[in-house]
Amino acid sequence: HCVAKPLHTQWNDTCQKWESPNRCLGPSKVMQGLRDTVLPYLHLVQPTVNVAALKKNYLAHNFPEGDQSHVPGLVVFALRGDLDDSLRVQVPCSRCVHNFNEVWDMAVRIFPTTPMLAVNFRGMPYSAQVKLFTMATVIVAVHGGVLGNTLWTGPNNTIIELYPSDGKGGVTGIPLPLAMYYHITHMTGARHRGIPTFPHADGGPGGNVVPSQVIDVLREELSGGTVPLC
Repeated sequence: HCVAKPLHTQWNDTCQKWESPNRCLGPSKVMQGLRDTVLPYLHLVQPTVNVAALKKNYLAHNFPEGDQSHVPGLVVFALRGDLDDSLRVQVPCSRCVHNFNEVWDMAVRIFPTTPMLAVNFRGMPYSAQVKLFTMATVIVAVHGGVLGNTLWTGPNNTIIELYPSDGKGGVTGIPLPLAMYYHITHMTGARHRGIPTFPHADGGPGGNVVPSQVIDVLREELSGGTVPLC
């Protein structure tokens, strides 16, 4: 509860962080202890990952087949819904990004040599989820439980969180009730970027994202993270 609802005062847009520290130190220390205890042994639990053996439908670009232990510069898109057999449509689900394929197509065009993977983590063994999070240079994911794997990231990882927005502006950065994953990255040393999603035109679950916003942030992070996150 304390991690989910930290006590803050003001968002600093330049530093991309909340000014006041999280006063709920207990949960943070527990998570830090869990991470420090488990992380050194994760490579023994899941030394490689084979996406084709885990999921029927996924999108891959320059992502090598077979068992992989390390893919330099990898970008992973963690989908909320499963792709259908056309690999173009996600099964309707809560917080799906309806125009994800616009993002994917633009990313493939702008970053032709970058290895990329788009897959739904649902049903995937937890050890494989952890492996993909630790292996990826950038993880793009909608706000939700899959970002709990942020606990295993570090200074070589960037989380791009797509968070729900009412489309009316308001607070810059991650809204207060949704800031827990930012705090985890702050603890692990990973970078965190937030991009809003906006309500879908038909009023159904999920929303849309501005593809160029995702591409701009991806470009910054793949070039070494030029935006200072103080």
